Amino acid sequence: PTPPELTEYVFDSDLDRTVQAVDRMIRSTGFVRHQTEELHWQVSDGIGKALRRYLESQIKEGMRWDRMFEDIILANYQEASTKGAAEFIQQRIRDIDRLTNDVSVRFFGVNISCAQCHDHPSVGEWTQDRYYGMKSFFNRTFENGGFVGEKSYGKVVYKTSLGESQEATLQFLVGSPIDEPPSEAPSEAERKEEKRVLDQLKKEKKPVPPPAFSRRAALVETGLHPERVDYFSRAIVNRIWQRFMGRGLVEPLDQMHGDNTPSHPALLVWLSRYFTDSGFDPRELIRGLVLSQAYIRKIIT
Repeated sequence: PTPPELTEYVFDSDLDRTVQAVDRMIRSTGFVRHQTEELHWQVSDGIGKALRRYLESQIKEGMRWDRMFEDIILANYQEASTKGAAEFIQQRIRDIDRLTNDVSVRFFGVNISCAQCHDHPSVGEWTQDRYYGMKSFFNRTFENGGFVGEKSYGKVVYKTSLGESQEATLQFLVGSPIDEPPSEAPSEAERKEEKRVLDQLKKEKKPVPPPAFSRRAALVETGLHPERVDYFSRAIVNRIWQRFMGRGLVEPLDQMHGDNTPSHPALLVWLSRYFTDSGFDPRELIRGLVLSQAYIRKIIT
């Protein structure tokens, strides 16, 4: 605060002066600028000008974390305000393994890269079929003329730690495999027609229409489903807590699994439910944290 602002606050006799000061700062352009930088680094290590502009516009409009997640995963080109969200996938589209793990880490707080070659030795839920089940959400994703597209066919086949070939099923970090319509590889004639259409879209500088069944859309629906949304909410709550308190309720931040107990389990559950019930609005969570006794004690000490 500036010296006049500090003086005004110190001598303000209103018992709600702290709440009013916090609300005033949350409405400020400085808050938008700072949260944009924080979120840009959290999502993409500060890389991508179009993505940054997208995040800034969303923070100005209301900062719903579920909406941002959906726009980023779907690579939405339908509205001018959402086009920059596609840059997240564009940055990683040539390395689907990196894309898979980055989505798991940045949106669900789970680094599953070690399960690519074998089941995790100490985390029972991180198995190869989970890793390749997550990868299956992105294996049909491709780039066409600078746009992110998705095919209606394509499967993931991987080698198990025993050297056996296995076809992956579409599945989230937890839960049963996801049902999806059967798909067949196109015939030679269908491939030629597909190439013709894609070349025409590239020439016209238009995005590829989404398939009737989108695996990325299935990830959004699954990740935000009430039975599984805790992964999504806990990950962002843990990161925001770490930002303000200096240490996450779960450390490391990308190891949110059943064998890594939070320092305060009940608090993480409560905050995650509060965040979900507040409409996935990080501003509400930030407001609550900075007005808490825990944060005030941290500042004082």
